[in-house]
Amino acid sequence: FFLAGLLTLYYSFQPDPPQSIADKIATELKEEMARSAKEIATIQSAIDSPSVLPAASLCPFFIYDNDSLIYWSDNSYIPAPQSVGDTFQVKLLKTGSEAYLATKQVVPDGRYIISIILLYRDYPINNDYLTSEWNREIFPSGDIYILEPTAIGGVPVCVENECLFRVSFVTGDLPSHAHARTLAGVLISISI
Repeated sequence: FFLAGLLTLYYSFQPDPPQSIADKIATELKEEMARSAKEIATIQSAIDSPSVLPAASLCPFFIYDNDSLIYWSDNSYIPAPQSVGDTFQVKLLKTGSEAYLATKQVVPDGRYIISIILLYRDYPINNDYLTSEWNREIFPSGDIYILEPTAIGGVPVCVENECLFRVSFVTGDLPSHAHARTLAGVLISISI
């Protein structure tokens, strides 16, 4: 048991391969997108009176009418009509310090609903009030760079055969096998 515990302990400190981490991110992202899709269906059913929708929604949403914003549930980031007016279903929206995943649902009469999922937000300064944010439901840590899907570097994050973006990890900061450490502790404890 002691030798098995030591080997497991060694393994637990080895970082996951980048592609494995990207696959886990894709799995979590798919779940967030499914929740967002359910929410868009609810919004679509109340499109003519969106103010009756619950204020505490999973993702911020925006209703556009022929490229004019007519309703928004959040004002921390509002996608410009030019960035969401083209035809897409899911799209990466990046600003200088933020990254979002936008989902678009076209409804009758030239209107469309945009729902955004925050991926990452960085601030030029970090202090007690402003710190970098990342979607903890999707990413294992905030030590990542989110890149365009056409970027040369990074590892692709794909959902249902569509690569939505790429991620690059800070060197030496890849998540390791935390659960294996617990198993190693148990095995070493049993051997003693």
